[in-house]
This record gives sequence, C-alpha cells and structure tokens, in this order.
Amino acid sequence: MHRIGCGVELADLLSRLIPGVVSIDVDSDPVAQRRLLKVLLRDRQVYDASSLSDGTLRFIALGLLALDPLTTGLTCLEEPENGIHPLRIPEVMRLIEMLGQEPDFNDVEERARSDVSPRQIIINTHSPLVVANLPDDALLMADTVHSRGHEWAHFKPLAGTWRADGLPATQLVGRGVLSSYLGEGMRYQAGTPSGRRRVRDHLTSDLFQPEA
Repeated sequence: MHRIGCGVELADLLSRLIPGVVSIDVDSDPVAQRRLLKVLLRDRQVYDASSLSDGTLRFIALGLLALDPLTTGLTCLEEPENGIHPLRIPEVMRLIEMLGQEPDFNDVEERARSDVSPRQIIINTHSPLVVANLPDDALLMADTVHSRGHEWAHFKPLAGTWRADGLPATQLVGRGVLSSYLGEGMRYQAGTPSGRRRVRDHLTSDLFQPEA
C-alpha cells in the first residue's frame, strides 16, 4: 500500500462497504518484524486486521489489486460474495469491475517499467445476487450435460449480448431459467455499479430471443 501510495483511495473504497471509515494504514513493528493493518473509523476507534471480517479483508485485498498499476493479466476469484452482506454485493461487483479496467499509471516512467498486459477477471459464484449485478455480457451460465456415461459443462451466454451472436436459442440462457435462478436476488437492486446493462435488466426488458 505504501508503494502505491493509495491509502486515501483505499479508505474511500472501504467506506462504501463499511460506512464511517476514515483511514486505513499499515504500521511496522521492527521488534516483532511484522506489519499490522489498521482501520480508523469516524468514532476514533481503531481496528486491526484480526478484528476485521474475512469479507472485509478480501475487499481490502481486491481494492489494493485494483489500485495497483502493476496488477495485470488474469485474476481468478472464487465466490467473491463470501462474508459480504447482501446489500453490499453491488459494491463488491463495482470493485471487481474496477479491477478489470486498465491500470492508471502516474507517470510515463512507471508505464515504461511495467510489463503491461490486459487485465481479465474470472469469477465463479452460486449467488443469485452476484449474477443479478453482473454486466450482462460477462455472464456464462454452466449447464451440466450428461450423455452416454459422460458429464461435462456447457457454458451458455444471455441473449441480446455479443456472446449470443450466431447461436441458436437452445444454446442461450432463457428468460424462465434466469428468472428462476435469480429469485430472491431481484429484491436487492441497490445501485448500479456503472452505466453498463446488468443481468437483472433482462427480466424487465425485451432482450430475449423466443425460447425454443
């Protein structure tokens, strides 16, 4: 965090998850030869990493990755919703989208020193809340196929996205399947991470091809 110089930006990101966050810093303990993460809240209470939830620590780690211009290439995340309150899921998804954006270099020399490659994020999830808040063209729904004693996964995109171009309706996620899967997830529509169309928008607009 000190190398990036992003303490203020990281505290701002964390305040979206935990209202009242004022600052976040890392103290060095030369005697114990360790560093301690500390979060200061508006009530002047200080919490170290051992007092923070797994979800909060994961959010901080994702924030650091997103703010670090040297973070490039592929990042894989398993069930990013773990430890996060349902109403904060949109903030987590906003952060994951931020992590997928091109790094913001402070100067030309920093860009020249970095072996820049495009960022790509792959997540897997079983959470309808995460799926509902995904950009619609980012979703691939796994459909387990059984045939002649074999089993494999067939990944289907949503109709109305570039991934669906040229595919028959049988290879797309239908409205009924999506509606059944999202279920209670449609209750939580707190904020939209960006102007991009969300998966949940497909249940309130005419984006589906007729189902076979």
